[in-house]
Amino acid sequence: MDPGLRLMLDSLPPARRRSKLEPYAAVIRVLRTRGRSYREIVRILRERCGVSVGVHTVYHFVQRHTRKMTAPRRARRVLPPEGQVDVWTRMAALKQRGPARVTTPKAWRS
Repeated sequence: MDPGLRLMLDSLPPARRRSKLEPYAAVIRVLRTRGRSYREIVRILRERCGVSVGVHTVYHFVQRHTRKMTAPRRARRVLPPEGQVDVWTRMAALKQRGPARVTTPKAWRS
């Protein structure tokens, strides 16, 4: 790599974290598993850690981080109950059909 480019890359500051709550992610996770409300977590962060955030900020942070940590669920194959196979095949055939034919409304006769 060109020495000028390397020097320029080395002089750049490190990338800023996306959220100021990221250093406290483990603490927030433990507080939520212990049943603490979002308001209590905001109060604890303000009093003990000196971090001033809103309730909605903590809520959205928890929602975003719990989605990352859970594995995506596989689709479960649903089997028809015994004796209802015929109903299930008819339902599948109805789903495969195209849209209904559009008819023109009939005029009123007087």
